[in-house]
Parts: sequence; structure tokens; C-alpha cells
Amino acid sequence: MEKVKGILNSLLRIGLFALIILVIVKLFGTNKIEFAKDSLLVTGEITDFHMALNEGVWTRYKYTINSITFRSNENTGSPLYKEKKEFIGKKFPVICSKKEHEASYILILKRDFEEFGLLRPDSLNWICDSLNICD
Repeated sequence: MEKVKGILNSLLRIGLFALIILVIVKLFGTNKIEFAKDSLLVTGEITDFHMALNEGVWTRYKYTINSITFRSNENTGSPLYKEKKEFIGKKFPVICSKKEHEASYILILKRDFEEFGLLRPDSLNWICDSLNICD
């Protein structure tokens, strides 16, 4: 009986380790241009910013697909956003997976669009003046 418990324990550890590896690959191994090929472009709204210790500023946003509202947050890394309350309530493009709508990225800066092989619309040029970041 102890031998069976030991084997089950080992299998559980191996399974947990494999699951952790899969999650890491899923989160960090996704090529954003490949992601964009099987994605939707929707409109999202910034709802808040919050600072995480040693992680910078996180942008909280929401977007709706098929009458379902999704909420997400993304590490934007820029402390400039924290000071810009005028961003709250503003609408920006959000790119999300067609299959897993929860997997999303908010597109604000020119470099955000370029990571997905997209062009930033001229309607977002005001960001350059607001943040003094003309990327």
C-alpha cells in the first residue's frame, strides 16, 4: 500500500511539474505575430492602473465580446501611465484570442501594435503628446 502511495505521489508531482511547464510556455512562448493571426480586434476601455511592487504599473481594462464583458490587466511597465488619470475611461484596441477570449493584450503605444504586426491608427496620435513618448 505504501508503495502505491509513493508511485501516486510521484505521478502527481510529475503531472504538476508538466502543468507548470505548459503554463509557462503558454504565457511566455507565444509569438505575438502568430497570436495575431488567430485573433479578434475589439475595443477595450481602461478602468484603472495599479502599481505592483518591483513589477511597475499594471493597466486594468475591460472589453466585451458577444455581450460578455471580460476584465484583464497587463503590465505596461511605464510609470508615466500612473500619473495620467485622463487614460481612465479611454478606449483602445484590444487584441484577443478567438478561442480563449480571456487571452488579450491592450494596444496603446506604437510598439504595442508593431509587436503584433499591426499599424497604430492615426486616431491614437494624441498619446505621443500626452505621455511625451513618441515611439
